[in-house]
Amino acid sequence: MAAPVGMIADIGGTNARFAVLDADGEYGDPVTLPCKDFETPGVAMRAYADQLGLDALPAEAAISIAGPVRAGRVDMTNHIWRLDADELARELGITGVRMINDFEAIALGIPDIGDDGVTSIREGNEDATGPVAVMGPGTGLGASVLIPSPAGRIALATEGGHATLAPRTDQEQEVVHILAKRFGHVSWERVLSGPGLEALHQAVGGETIDAGEITRRMQDGDGAAADAYALFFAFLGTAASDLALTCGATGGIYLAGGILPRVGRELLASGFKDRFVDKGRFGDYLSHVPVKLITHPYPAFIGLSYLISKSAPG
Repeated sequence: MAAPVGMIADIGGTNARFAVLDADGEYGDPVTLPCKDFETPGVAMRAYADQLGLDALPAEAAISIAGPVRAGRVDMTNHIWRLDADELARELGITGVRMINDFEAIALGIPDIGDDGVTSIREGNEDATGPVAVMGPGTGLGASVLIPSPAGRIALATEGGHATLAPRTDQEQEVVHILAKRFGHVSWERVLSGPGLEALHQAVGGETIDAGEITRRMQDGDGAAADAYALFFAFLGTAASDLALTCGATGGIYLAGGILPRVGRELLASGFKDRFVDKGRFGDYLSHVPVKLITHPYPAFIGLSYLISKSAPG
């Protein structure tokens, strides 16, 4: 790899992923570090640079982060880190840090992701001039919208994961009742995330285990885990179709996040597709919206690479 001209970082609620860019906009092998192991993101970035053997950090950095970014600052939703882009640049001794929401970064990269980075979940009639929506469960539930424009890509960061959950069946009503007693407001993130999957598993009578174990048990045929995932996929279908309608996402829905690529086969066989078009008079509208699962391991890096290359001289 040529000399690095930029650093990119995708910081989630659990892990931070780092890479450096060369002059061609190509990034090297990413490194993943657990957020909990570092007091601040600056310390984590320094640790990454030391691990890579860099004598000096690249002058520019672009960071995607799980949380709402306001004026270059963010308090992470599912982690204790607080970030300020200007302060981080001074701490690292670099020229500048650009900081955006993690799903905003994924949305920016959609045009460059390529067919080998996605799997089709629902066929449709893609409108190349229409908005594209991105949604994905991981430590939390992210959502963003990409709007095509003659001026370039416009990505809207949203906090749609915190909109109020809408149950569609008696069983879902009961689950929401259980979660409301525990949390008060029941957002989509309360069920469509790692902790949400754990809450669903408990709500259907399963024991208290982590999301990874629920996934393993579901794939081994465990009844409670399968029930939890059936609810998970159904809720996802409703949430994704709500986002498609709200944003007019005729360009398609892209599903992302840390959970779904591990259960792509089960997602295809689930009730997700039927629930996605279960919108009464607008079922036909949604039947034309394609749904794709992002399988690329670092989709935010594609958007961050675009962000740095767009701001590069020449």
